[in-house]
Amino acid sequence: MRRKPRAGTIHLERGKVVLRLTIDGPDGPQRVRHGTYPDTGEGWEQADEDRRILVGAEAAGNLQAPSKLTVGAYIESWLDGLEYEVKSGNIRAGTVHQYRIDLRAKVIPRIGQVALTDLTGKMLRRLYADLLDSGARGGKPLSPKSVRNYGTTLRRALQDAVEDDLLKSNPADTVKLPKVRRSKVETWTPEQTRHALDNLDEPLRSMVYVTATTGMRRSEVLGMTWKASDLDAGAVEVTSTLLMVANIPTFTPLTKTASSRRRIALDPGTVEMLRRHRVRQVEQRLEAGELWTDEYGLVFADEIGRPYSPDRYTRMFQSEARRLDLPAIGVHGLRHSLATTALADGVPAKVVSERLGHSSVATTLDRYSHVSEEQDREAAVSLASRIIGG
Repeated sequence: MRRKPRAGTIHLERGKVVLRLTIDGPDGPQRVRHGTYPDTGEGWEQADEDRRILVGAEAAGNLQAPSKLTVGAYIESWLDGLEYEVKSGNIRAGTVHQYRIDLRAKVIPRIGQVALTDLTGKMLRRLYADLLDSGARGGKPLSPKSVRNYGTTLRRALQDAVEDDLLKSNPADTVKLPKVRRSKVETWTPEQTRHALDNLDEPLRSMVYVTATTGMRRSEVLGMTWKASDLDAGAVEVTSTLLMVANIPTFTPLTKTASSRRRIALDPGTVEMLRRHRVRQVEQRLEAGELWTDEYGLVFADEIGRPYSPDRYTRMFQSEARRLDLPAIGVHGLRHSLATTALADGVPAKVVSERLGHSSVATTLDRYSHVSEEQDREAAVSLASRIIGG
C-alpha cells in the first residue's frame, strides 16, 4: 500500500522564504531544509513550485536522503540556488560565474564524490595541500592566494549546508587557509602618468584619464554612465559596473557594499576631458546610425556603442605602456597610484578611503601601509625637532 506523501512547509525565517520537507533518512524520517528564497512574490511562487516537485519525488521514493548527498551534487545545487541571490541583488552574476568555474575545476574533481556528511577537515587540508603542490589533477601549483580564494568559497557553501540542516557543523571551520604574502603595490609616479596621457590616443586616453584621477575600479570606469555623471556639478555617481560573465561584457547595478556606491568629485581637467569625449561620442553615434547598440548610455563604448570588456581595456593599456617604456602595471595600478600619491601628499585617509570605495579607513591604511610608514618616519623627525630642538 502506497503511503500518503508528506507535505512540505514554506515559511518566513530571518527575512528569507524557507522550504522544509520531511524525507526518509538512514535513521528514519528527517525534517530538512531544502532551500531558501528571497521574500518576494517570485520567491514564494518558486518555493511553492519546488515544494510540489519535491513532494512528488519524495512520494515516489526518488528524493535523495541528505546522508547520501555528495559534495559535488550539493555544490551544484548550491550554485543553482545562488541565482536567487543574484536576482535579489545580494551577489553579482560575475561572482557566481567565477564560483562555478573555480569549484568545478578545482574542488569537485577532487572531493565531489565524497558524501557531504562524510567530509572532514582532514580531507580539506589534503585538498588544499594538493592544490598548492601540483594543482587539481596535475598541472602547475596554485598560488596561496588562489587556494585561499577556493577555500573561502567552499567554506561559504558548506556554511549554507549547515544552515540548511544538511550538516551539523562546517568542516571548513577547522582548517586554516594558506597565508597570503602582501604583494608589492605597483604604481606610476605622477610624472609617468602624465607622460602616458600626453602620448595616448583616444579613446584609451580618456579611459586612463578617468581611472587615474578618480581611483575608480576598472569595472566601475567601464560601467560609468552619462546619466550618473553630473559634469556641471563636477561629480560622478558610482552606481554600476561592467564585468565579464561567461565571456560576455555584462552591465550590472552596483550592489556589493554601501561604500562601493559613492559620489566622487571630479577636478576641472577631468570634467573638460569628459565634455570633449562626449562630443566625440555623439559624432560616433551619428556616424554609426542604426548600427549603434549602446542601451545603457555608457561613457565608454566603441565605435558602434558596444561596451569595452575589462580584458580589452587591460590589453590596450599594457600594450601602450610597453610602447612608451613605462613600468608594467595593470589598470588597477592606476588606482594604487592615485591612493599612494594622495596619502603621501597628506590627503586624509578617510577622504582617500571614501574616494576608493573601501569598506573602512582601516582597509585603506592596511593596503597602503608603506605610505603610512614613510609619513610616520617624517613625523618622528618633525616632532623630535619641535620637542627637543636642534
